[in-house]
Amino acid sequence: MLEHTGVERLDAGSLAALVSRTHRALVDAEAAMLELAALWGHTFPAAHSTDPEAAPAVEQDAALEFGTLMQAGLMAAQNMIADALDLEHRLPRVWLRVRKGEVRAWKAREIAKQTRQLDRAGAEYVDTAVHRYLTALNWTRFQHLLAAKIIEADPRQAEARAKAAEAERFVRTGRSSDHGLKTLYARAQAGEVIWFVAMVDRIATILGDRGDPDSEDVRRSRAIGILANPALALRLLASQCGGSADSPASDPESSVPGPALCPPAGADDHGHPEQRPFATADGEPPQDDPWPCADPWPAQARRLAEQIWAWRQTATEEPRPTEPPERPDDDAAAAARSAADRRARPEQAARAVDAVVRSDVPLHRLLPKAVLYVHLQQEVMTGEVAGCARLEGVGPVTLEQVRRFLGQSCRVRVQPVIDLESVKAVDAWEIPAWMRERVRLRNPADIFPYAAGTGRHVDCDHSTPYLPMSRGGPPGQTSELRLGPLSRRHHNAKTRRSWRVRQPSAGLFVWRSRHGFVYLVDVDGTHDLGRVVSPMRSGAPPTRD
Repeated sequence: MLEHTGVERLDAGSLAALVSRTHRALVDAEAAMLELAALWGHTFPAAHSTDPEAAPAVEQDAALEFGTLMQAGLMAAQNMIADALDLEHRLPRVWLRVRKGEVRAWKAREIAKQTRQLDRAGAEYVDTAVHRYLTALNWTRFQHLLAAKIIEADPRQAEARAKAAEAERFVRTGRSSDHGLKTLYARAQAGEVIWFVAMVDRIATILGDRGDPDSEDVRRSRAIGILANPALALRLLASQCGGSADSPASDPESSVPGPALCPPAGADDHGHPEQRPFATADGEPPQDDPWPCADPWPAQARRLAEQIWAWRQTATEEPRPTEPPERPDDDAAAAARSAADRRARPEQAARAVDAVVRSDVPLHRLLPKAVLYVHLQQEVMTGEVAGCARLEGVGPVTLEQVRRFLGQSCRVRVQPVIDLESVKAVDAWEIPAWMRERVRLRNPADIFPYAAGTGRHVDCDHSTPYLPMSRGGPPGQTSELRLGPLSRRHHNAKTRRSWRVRQPSAGLFVWRSRHGFVYLVDVDGTHDLGRVVSPMRSGAPPTRD
């Protein structure tokens, strides 16, 4: 299509402008097709419409010809007409932006699909809340915003959907093996997955500390097999915590009643505390231990310990003597050693359990280090307004989901509100942890245009290169007025000067590409400011941050 247009002779700046114009034509064509779908639906209305909350119904066979005209099947045509009518009648602000050519049609259609279960008032709430962010946020970040607003529109319905989704949890294996390997699939609560992965990481680290030469991924895979053997996992964790997991209990002949169960005050019939977490999320013991005994392990883990003790009673019983078959002397000796090993394995595992359950190692030290960052408004928590919480790495969740995530796995630490209006600075190049947290709260995502990263592993970057004070640099260069979160790829692009950035104020960044396209990034996302007259000089020397 472009072979005879001379595009191959364009310079880089002209080629960039052509890319921008072609994208604009694509957006306009998509919008026109969606408008035609809505008009087609109005041209063939159904005789009767039964749902006043829904968009107008369409004649049963109307989508057949529409599908053939756009070279698509019946379902694709029906979906496009339904999405277009929903946008027109239930999401007017998003629909207006589509018709103006400001928003990609597929993004608007996704909003229509996700809000279809809401009544008109709920759809109106979502439409009002999200329409202006459609072009400002990367699609991944916009999906989190959309999910949050859908929860806020109808919290009860959102909780019902969450419970229905939790009923679809599973653990499955792949259909075929590959070179003796098997693939494991699991779907579980986000909090459970985070804790499981943290434990896998901890065991993989222990294996590495013990000299395992394999890669981290291989050690993490092996950790799953270790966790499948609870006694072996306890022994490994106890030894790493400094416990004598290989030594027998001081009184092996004493009765074994299992760990003393000491439910806290206010516990229910099953021994669960009333919303009282039992350990810090990073594995440290709580300061005000809700358990009156020395062991801050919850009732669920205590029941597991009792099961292990019951297993110990049966596993350590002397096996019934059997007459070995007649075989050569060497085979008889090997069989005797094998039988001795089989008898020894339960004993070794039982000693590991003894070391742990008899408080040779404090049980809270066996917990993995995992931190769940939950962002929650006080008004939402107290029920003054409807809303949701944001779980970092997961996205928006209902309040009931937060209670399920934290109620029996974490000790909750409430952080005080941080005043972001004041601006602080230090004289060193190193960025203090408290300042990193302030920068992250102000700009929770990568500040490169349309970036998707929201994790805590991005760089905290100086928007203006730091100049040591010994070389004439001014004091206070490391300041919230000069910092922003950047992924390593975007950080390197800025350092190589293929992109330039200015930070007029805290949380506000102006980016310019090598061909002169300018973008403003703030807390609401990215805003396209168009193209400046003269592009940057490509020969500008790189700087070092």
